[in-house]
Parts: sequence; structure tokens; C-alpha cells
Amino acid sequence: MKISIVAVGKIKERFVREAIDDYAGRIRRYATLDERELDDGPDGQLADAIAKAARGATVVPLDSRGDEVDSRGFAAWLERLSRTGKGDVAFAIGGKEGLGPKCLALGPRALRRPALGSRDRSSR
Repeated sequence: MKISIVAVGKIKERFVREAIDDYAGRIRRYATLDERELDDGPDGQLADAIAKAARGATVVPLDSRGDEVDSRGFAAWLERLSRTGKGDVAFAIGGKEGLGPKCLALGPRALRRPALGSRDRSSR
């Protein structure tokens, strides 16, 4: 499985970059991971850039308006994708304005992006 993180904008806060690097190290034990940063732009232009950066992977927009899933549900969903031969996933993360309608429509399902530092109750 290959996982791509396609993010609008650049990470400026050091503590956020450190958290991302920590999680990336954990994920890389199980899957190939790459990150791509895109410049912000109009919704249609950004949707095209995200689709191009995804390189044929299933795009999963992460947005506050997406479906909320717990860790187990998320893992099960990823497992189903990989079993159907669609195991490459590109998570799209919007900039400060989030993702527009065309970006949200890129994938079969948008997922709610948890707040930084929030804990998933099912993992306790």
C-alpha cells in the first residue's frame, strides 16, 4: 500500500512538523508514504492539482464536513480498499479555508480531520 499526503500550504510550526515526522516514521513500517505540498488556489485549480499529485490513488479529502470514523473503522476501511486492489490512497488536506466542493468531490468519501492533539476513545 502506498499512502500520499497531499497538503495545501506549508507546515510552519515546528511542533506540528515533529508530530508529522513521528507518525510518518510509524506508518513507514507498514506502507510507503510520501508527502506533497501544494500552493493554495481556486477550488477547480486546486482539485486538478490534487488529482495530479494523487497519481491514480484513491483520493480521500480530509475536512471538518467529512464522515467521522474511529481508529478501528478507519483501519477496516483502509483494509477493504487494499483488498479491492485500490490500496493506494492520497489524503488531501486543505489550507486555512479548507477544501472546496470540487476538491471534496474527488474521492468516494470525505473523512473528518480530527483536531490536532485529540484522542480517539476507541484506541484506549
